[in-house]
Amino acid sequence: MPRRPQPQPLALKVGLRVRELRREKNITIAQLAKASGLSKGHVSNMEHGFVLMTIGTIIAIAKGLDIPPFLLILFPEEDPLAAIVERVRVEQGGDPERAAHVLRQMAFGKGGPKRPTNGKRPTNGRGRKGSPARKRRCPAGGPRGCRGVRVRSTRPLYQATRAW
Repeated sequence: MPRRPQPQPLALKVGLRVRELRREKNITIAQLAKASGLSKGHVSNMEHGFVLMTIGTIIAIAKGLDIPPFLLILFPEEDPLAAIVERVRVEQGGDPERAAHVLRQMAFGKGGPKRPTNGKRPTNGRGRKGSPARKRRCPAGGPRGCRGVRVRSTRPLYQATRAW
């Protein structure tokens, strides 16, 4: 991609974020370029905002930094949620796996989200997988399968619109 004479604002923001994360991991531009499969000049131009990055380039840089790609476009100074994610990531030594674990605990409590871990449906406590689907009587007193919705007369509505 050709070098631009003036840095693009968004490219500069992403480039500064790449530089911040690279310096945090004590990696040189040459080491990042080798790990990501890009040239040193391209990485340098990205950090200075002179080139717009493609999705492939963002993914390559993320792999070189050993982080998830979304962290490159996460700007903590602009978004409070991004600031929380960044603070937890930094507190966990920059390890995104540990940060994700802490964020899950913050969101769902110590037990984590209630989801099956083995890909199977949850059981009902007696060793059987849920009861078979059966039709239940409508709580509104109507026919089966009405999902609790009772249709009332439209007459009062008609009278109200007619008087208006």
